[in-house]
Amino acid sequence: MAHDSGIMSSNAQASLETLIYLRVRLADPVYRRVTINTLPDDALVEIFSFYVDQTDRDDSWYALVHVCRKWRYVVFASPRRLRLRLLCTPDQPVEKMLHIWPALPIVLVPHRKQLRKQGVNNIIHALKHHDRVYRIDLWVTNPLLKKMAATKEPFPALTYLELRSGRATTQILPDSFLGGSAPRLRFVFFYGIAYPGLRKLLSSTRDIVHLRLHDIPYSGYISPEATATCLSALTRIEEVSLHFRSPRYDIATQGRSQLQHTPFVLPALRDFFFTGDSDYLERIITPINAPVLTRLYIKFFNQLVFGTPSLRRLIGRTEASRAFCRVDVSFSKGFARLGLWVDDFPSFELGISSRMLDWQLSSVAQLCSSSLPPMPALECLKIFQDRQHLQDDIEDIQWLELLHPFTRFASVKDLVLSGPLVQHVARALQKVSGERLIEVLPMPQPISQRVGRLQPEEHIQEPFRSWSLPDSSLVFP
Repeated sequence: MAHDSGIMSSNAQASLETLIYLRVRLADPVYRRVTINTLPDDALVEIFSFYVDQTDRDDSWYALVHVCRKWRYVVFASPRRLRLRLLCTPDQPVEKMLHIWPALPIVLVPHRKQLRKQGVNNIIHALKHHDRVYRIDLWVTNPLLKKMAATKEPFPALTYLELRSGRATTQILPDSFLGGSAPRLRFVFFYGIAYPGLRKLLSSTRDIVHLRLHDIPYSGYISPEATATCLSALTRIEEVSLHFRSPRYDIATQGRSQLQHTPFVLPALRDFFFTGDSDYLERIITPINAPVLTRLYIKFFNQLVFGTPSLRRLIGRTEASRAFCRVDVSFSKGFARLGLWVDDFPSFELGISSRMLDWQLSSVAQLCSSSLPPMPALECLKIFQDRQHLQDDIEDIQWLELLHPFTRFASVKDLVLSGPLVQHVARALQKVSGERLIEVLPMPQPISQRVGRLQPEEHIQEPFRSWSLPDSSLVFP
C-alpha cells in the first residue's frame, strides 16, 4: 500500500494484515457463519484496540473485561497495547478498587472543584502508590494541599501533571510535592498554582514536551534566570506557555547582568506563548534559538518603554520569518495587536494591554521598531480599528511613527486602511511633502491604498496620490 512516508509501523502493518485476513475469511461462504468468539486472540486485540482508540477514555476497557472470561484474559494479556489504566476519582473508594484490579498505572482525574473529606482521602490513598501514578489532573484545595505535603517520594511513572486553582485563590504547593522528581514527565500544566519546587521538578526530567504555567500568581514568581536555565535542558520541548497574572514592577530594576547564559537551541519548539513584562521576556529568550517556531503569541502588560531586540532575533532566526507576507496592526478597546501572517494564517502575534489609543499607537510603534526582523516576502501592511470612536487629540506624528518602521521593507506593495483611520493618516501625510515624504514612506514599488467602509472625499485622497508613484493604483471602494 502506498502512502506519504513510504514507511509503515509494525503495529499499523499488523493491524492491516489482520483486517485483510478477516475480510478474506469472512467473504468465504465456508466461514460466513463465524462468530466473534471464534476469532483468534490477536484479532480480538486489534478490535479492542480500535474500540479503545475511538472512545478515547481511560476506563473504556472496563466494559470489555465484563463480557466474558476469554475477553478478560485477552485484555489483561495486552496492557500496553490497550493502554490499560485505573481511573481514580474523588468519588470512588480508591483503596477497594486498587485491591480488585491488577497493578496497572493509575490516573487521577477530578469530578468536582470542592472536595469533601472522603474525596481528599481517596486522592491521597492513590498518591501513596507513587510508583504507579501515571497521570494527575486535579483541582487543588486547601484540605488537599495539607495532605499532599506528605507525598515526598519520587513519581517514576508520572507522565502528565495538571493542577488547577480558582482565580480568587492562590494555592502554594509544598517543595516536597512529588519528591521533586518525575523523570518521565512529558506534560506540565499549572493554572493559578505557585510551586517553589518547580525548578527542581523540571530538572529531574529531559522529556517534557508541553509546559504551560498559566495565571501565575505574584507569590509564584519564577525568575527569568531560573526559567532560562530550565528551558536550556528541555531539548524535546514543543510548547512553552507562560502567563503571569499581574506585572512585577521590580523586573526592570533587577538588571540584566545576572543573566549569563550560553546560547542554546530548542530544536523541537513550535509554539511559544507569553503574557507579562517585556523585560522579563527579553531575559528569557536572549539565549534561545528556535528555528522551527511556527506559532508565537505575546501579550505585554502596559508600560512606557518596549525594547525587544532579543524578540527580533528570536523571530528572525525562524524559518517562518522568510515567509511573512502580511502585517496587521489593529486597535480595539483595551488592546492593540500586531499580527505577522504566513499565507492566510496569523502565525505570530504581539499584543499590548492598553485602553488609550495614543498609548496603543506609541507602544505598537515601539514594537514595530524593535521587534520586526527582516521580512523579504512582506507585501501588505493593513491597519484597522475595532474601536467605536477614535481620539481626536492624537498627534499626527504618532501615525507617522507607526508607518516609519515599514520603510525598511522594500517589498511592500499594499497599504490597507479601514474606516476613519483614512482621515487620520491622510491628515498626517498632508503635513509631510517632498523629500520629507520620501523619508517617511520611501516605497520603491507602486503602492495601492485600499480603503474599506469609507468613500474618501477629494481632499483625503490627495495625500495618498502625492505619496504614490505615477503608476500606482488607488482603490477607494
